[in-house]
Amino acid sequence: MDLERSPSTISAEAECLDRVQAAFEVMACDSLIYRGDQPRRLLLHLGRQVAARPKLLSLHVRRIFLSIQLGDRQELLAALADLCWVLESRGQLLMKRLIQQAGALLSGEQQQLLSRYLECPDPDCLKQLVPQRSVLINGGFSLQL
Repeated sequence: MDLERSPSTISAEAECLDRVQAAFEVMACDSLIYRGDQPRRLLLHLGRQVAARPKLLSLHVRRIFLSIQLGDRQELLAALADLCWVLESRGQLLMKRLIQQAGALLSGEQQQLLSRYLECPDPDCLKQLVPQRSVLINGGFSLQL
């Protein structure tokens, strides 16, 4: 029996281990700011966690902060839209603060739509943002890395 593994098999196993490691890191982290070495993987994992437990505010905030940290505009927009969707008319001060912190990554139009939603929560307003990576509004999540 040949015990040698091909480079592609080793690479696939390492990829799987990285995903598991990212999951453990998010579970062990009490901070809202991530300071690890796998931010992209963690962002994917946080999206899955938000889809599974949408009412857990800390997951949403971690996802937003990590999107800002990575400069990922699409993920940030989706994370903000998902949080708006969950909060509905609640948490206005939190949302205003998060939108302000994300301001450099959002276009003026996106900021206006989010602000308009805060004034009058209308689901159609969020749908105008077209958050492709939304895990709640679209009813699914992307498997992109």
